[in-house]
Amino acid sequence: MKDLKQFIKTTIREFLSEGALLPKKVYRGGSEYGGEDYLNSTFYTDSEIEAKKYAKELHGNNKLYVKELNFKNPLILVKSEIGEGGLYDELAKIFGEKYMPDIYMFPFGVSDMHRREIIKYARNNKYDGIIMDDTDYSYSGIIRSYIEI
Repeated sequence: MKDLKQFIKTTIREFLSEGALLPKKVYRGGSEYGGEDYLNSTFYTDSEIEAKKYAKELHGNNKLYVKELNFKNPLILVKSEIGEGGLYDELAKIFGEKYMPDIYMFPFGVSDMHRREIIKYARNNKYDGIIMDDTDYSYSGIIRSYIEI
C-alpha cells in the first residue's frame, strides 16, 4: 500500500511538471508581496476576477499583479488531484488526525491558523510552494491558491 501511495504522489508530480498545472499564470490583488500574517509567503490565485475583488475590498485599490509560477516540488492539497484519501493523508501529516480540517468540507473551515501551519509544514519539509483548494473572497466558492513560500 505504501508503494502505491508513493507511485501516486510521483505520478501527480510528473503530471504537474509536464505543464498540466505548472507553469501557471497567476494573479495577486492589492499588493505585490505577502506579509508577516502568513509568514512572509505570497498567495496567488488563478482567478483574475477574485484577485481584483481582493484588491478592491481589502486594499482599496485596483492593483493587479501577474506572475508565472513554476514550482518544482509543490505540496499539493487539491482534492480533485490527489483524492479524498490523499488529502486526508497529507492533512494528517500536517496537523495530526485530531486537529486537522474536515476533509469533506475542505477548504471551507480552513482558518488562517491552518494556513500558517500548512506553510510551516511545507517549509520544514523542503517543498518550494503550495497548491491548494481555497475559498474565494466571500467564502462562497472554491478557488485555487498558489503559495510562494
